[in-house]
Amino acid sequence: GDLVLEEAPLLRVKSTDETIQAPFSLLTEREQGLYMELEDVHRASGGPKTPEGIWKTNAYSALDGNSHVFHIISRFNHSCAPNLMMSYPEDGKHLCMCRMAVDVCEGEELTLCYADPWECRADRQSTLSRYEFTCGCQVCSLSGDAHVHSDTMRERAGVIKGMLGEGLSRRLSMTSPQELLDEVEEYLEIYRTELGCDPAMPFVLERALVTALLCGEPEWAQKYADEALRVKLLCEGDHPGVQRYRRYAECPSTHPGALTMGVGPSDDSISRVHSANPREVVDTPTDNPFEIVTIEDDRLGVVATRDIVRGELILEEAPVLSLSSVACRLGKNSGASIGSLILERLSYNVSADKRDGFWGLRRDISPIGTADAAESVYECNRMAGDGQSQNIYLLGSRFNHSCLPNVINLDMSKEHHMSFRALRDIEEGEELTVCYFDSRGNLTMDQHERESKLMELRGVSGCGCELCSLSGSALKRSAKKRLHMQAIYDSMGNRDQEQLAKLQELIAFIEEDMQNPHQAFEIHHRAMLVSLDSEPDADSARFHATQALRCKMLCEGDHAGLHAYKRWAECPSLAHPTLPSETDAKPLDFPYVSRDPEVSFAHALRQHEEEVEEREREEREARAMEQPRSTGVSPSNSTATTIGSA
Repeated sequence: GDLVLEEAPLLRVKSTDETIQAPFSLLTEREQGLYMELEDVHRASGGPKTPEGIWKTNAYSALDGNSHVFHIISRFNHSCAPNLMMSYPEDGKHLCMCRMAVDVCEGEELTLCYADPWECRADRQSTLSRYEFTCGCQVCSLSGDAHVHSDTMRERAGVIKGMLGEGLSRRLSMTSPQELLDEVEEYLEIYRTELGCDPAMPFVLERALVTALLCGEPEWAQKYADEALRVKLLCEGDHPGVQRYRRYAECPSTHPGALTMGVGPSDDSISRVHSANPREVVDTPTDNPFEIVTIEDDRLGVVATRDIVRGELILEEAPVLSLSSVACRLGKNSGASIGSLILERLSYNVSADKRDGFWGLRRDISPIGTADAAESVYECNRMAGDGQSQNIYLLGSRFNHSCLPNVINLDMSKEHHMSFRALRDIEEGEELTVCYFDSRGNLTMDQHERESKLMELRGVSGCGCELCSLSGSALKRSAKKRLHMQAIYDSMGNRDQEQLAKLQELIAFIEEDMQNPHQAFEIHHRAMLVSLDSEPDADSARFHATQALRCKMLCEGDHAGLHAYKRWAECPSLAHPTLPSETDAKPLDFPYVSRDPEVSFAHALRQHEEEVEEREREEREARAMEQPRSTGVSPSNSTATTIGSA
């Protein structure tokens, strides 16, 4: 249980990234140097290391689906019976902890496991072959009956693990609670013998707790709850996320799975969140430029109380409740429904006022305070956050949907704080809308597909936005143009110079039709790289780098994470892995830097644009005044000339 190391990833590659070049280029020069010191077993004989080869050699998969490379943790070698356990605390900070799984002596090598420990030796060695080594750990070195016994036990544990992964309700439809409890106990016994301790054990113990209650064995449930708390503390230390395990140890029947399976307290007694008169409208902070009102069909919506500038921050809000996909999956495996998980979190982590606001959000007619009602609020109001989390916001959940929204909402990863910014200029009295689904890279979804997506994600039927209201020839023109733009989007991997004109066409379409800088950023970034390729064009690259930065700042504001994008705008060749850095780098100027810190980027950009427009107007007028007069003559002058000539 001793903490050996706590480390943030050196490189974090999101599951949506096509390559690691973009996240690698965001590292500082020192961080890139540390990264390139790591091993690359995929490089050609005698050839240089590559960022991608190092990533393939050293990356670990995180619970959120992303992959991480560490400066130190990636140095731990492999063992099929590791003495270290690796875990991510439930705080959303992406810090990884390595703690001792067993006692070790001074001088003993510290190891992690790279393969599935529940495979036989031959399958483990096959998996490890991609790292260019053959494992010679204490387990792989076994021979004779000891080797056969180890393989048999591990493969049996793998079979049980697969069955446990089906979810408690589904498993109980195929076997009795007592048989299931026997399976869980067999799995735990193999676990303790073969691995000692592991961060996955508490989740199996939660399932055992619920199953024991189903079997009418409260003493066994207490034993599993106590062991789950002990292992959780050994694996992660003491932190706020362990509190729920303490509650289970105090009273096992309060586990959400017990509530769902009908062997726990009633909805009301576990939730303690019932409110007879939940507030129908959340009070809007006075400093926000909007109000929540009834707009039509008794539907609540968000309306601007003043003019809002493109890129202006409208709202930044912390979630009242956050639920990760991992928590949902593990909860399902232990028999808990989403509604029961939410009730537990509302009960212990949310203030009374915020609970009232939660129950005032849109939901079905299920009685307030029940698991069904909690799940309905979740399904109707959730917003996707960073790292595959689903979050509920008391104010942000009030924004209605549009397929062509005027507001963008982004999880800025500060404890899942969601920021809402204007995608375009918004007039006083205009409704503020967001898009409930991510349409990037899918420009050709028709109205039926969009409506299906809305129903799937938020239970919303129908959309009457500008795009969904098109019909006849206007709809055909829009569909044809979007089909053409989709073809360009799909070919973005091409890096030839002919692609640059197509990317510029796609940018113009997004700016005019969708008015979404979040989508334009990606295309500008690609256009910058194309400009730097076969025939480097520094002016074009700098233009697209600056525009990419502009789009990024319009969507996110100004923050420390934009440092790399500002460096590229000053010197685009820094973004290219093979080009030498330019000596004639041009420093960024107002509004990107050197502005009053009290003035937001959005307002500084608007001021700058208006000044440039005024300057260009004055220059046009000056040029018009300086032009020579026309050589043509008026009729009266013509007459005088004729007389004079005569």
